[in-house]
Amino acid sequence: TKDPAAPAVRGLYHNDARLRALFDGADPDLLTEKREASVTAPQMLFFVNNPRVIGLAAKVAARADAPDPAARVAAAYKLLFAGPPAADELAVALRYLKANKLDRLCHLLLASNEFVYLD
Repeated sequence: TKDPAAPAVRGLYHNDARLRALFDGADPDLLTEKREASVTAPQMLFFVNNPRVIGLAAKVAARADAPDPAARVAAAYKLLFAGPPAADELAVALRYLKANKLDRLCHLLLASNEFVYLD
């Protein structure tokens, strides 16, 4: 059973050795009690430039479809962060949507610190 006092973490499980190295993954051939947590520039560039992440952003945008821009932003935040945006986040997102599509906003949210770090 999970210890309720243990911190919540997000995990990335992948069999690709390059991704494992990029995200400080443990060697699967060795027993590893704990892995170090880090966020580096190459990790963030992965989220910004990777075609799979860009495709995922498009899928999130399709699921966040709503009749008005504020509802679309709220739906994207709910899908990605399990909650609504703060008032200032909503205002910035609405300004961004005036010049960009929702899939670009979702891509930015996927590469944001809020998505990478878990409080």
